[in-house]
Amino acid sequence: MQDILKEHSERLTLMVGNGINLSNGRPGNESWKDILERIGRNLRFPVSRQELDKRSLVEFSDLLQLHSEDADDDDDDRNKSVQRAFSETIENWKHGRSHAAITKWAKRYDAPILTTNFDTTLSDACGAKLEHAKKGSEGAPFSRFYPWSSRYEVPGQPIDKPRNSFAIWHINGMSEYLSSVRLGLSHYMGSVQQARTWMHRGDDRLFANEHAIDRWKGWNTWLDAFFANDLLIFGLGLSRDEVFLRWLLIERARYFRKFGNRDRKAWYVWAKGEEKEDRDRDFFLKHVGVQVVGVKSFGAIYSCQTWSA
Repeated sequence: MQDILKEHSERLTLMVGNGINLSNGRPGNESWKDILERIGRNLRFPVSRQELDKRSLVEFSDLLQLHSEDADDDDDDRNKSVQRAFSETIENWKHGRSHAAITKWAKRYDAPILTTNFDTTLSDACGAKLEHAKKGSEGAPFSRFYPWSSRYEVPGQPIDKPRNSFAIWHINGMSEYLSSVRLGLSHYMGSVQQARTWMHRGDDRLFANEHAIDRWKGWNTWLDAFFANDLLIFGLGLSRDEVFLRWLLIERARYFRKFGNRDRKAWYVWAKGEEKEDRDRDFFLKHVGVQVVGVKSFGAIYSCQTWSA
């Protein structure tokens, strides 16, 4: 992993999952499965861990939401009950040394960070503040449902293009805006529809031609850093549950096949000494152009030494 950081620091996007919080060792930091299991108990929809291990978490999230809704109540606030419960769980999470080391490295090399997490541990670690796209500017406007042009950036260091600048972008939404929090399959389907529209419809679509990436609808969002840079992915299971991300990786491979001179590399890092091998995931990644890299332990991913390159 250190070799990747040393040799590909230019135009590299980091994609970070909840593994960074679990490796942090802070009391209270939990896996999504743990959080959803507890929300189910609180909503009187208990499912045993043994049973939950067999289920899709995104489908279980939708079942929780369905259980929590009152069929005769159209109050939008009530429809956010699971999103609110999840966000309240993570609001006091604290950053650790790994958060600081990774954001420090990213700032040094102007590397954007894309995270699937809703919490602010990464931005807290580097003092980044939430900023939105300016009103009237070209590109995607601010949206509470899809704040994809909003990011956490260091004060006094505004971003140019997402691909070229350090900032922290939240792929699946942020706890700041409950409507943006993507948990269930229905949420992911909405994200697919949003991205598909920008990528494949209209004169300003990404797939229009090889130069469209500099002026398409999503040029000022995290999608720019996803399609225009090399990707280093870690802390993510990327199982079949990750419907939106796996679809995006397929679209990325399709884009590079159509415009070969835009091709970029990608790596997926996992701790082979502490995780089970996932042949389905590895098969999928191989065929969308992502190289699977196994390291000895979580420490090899999150240690300060790794990020001192």
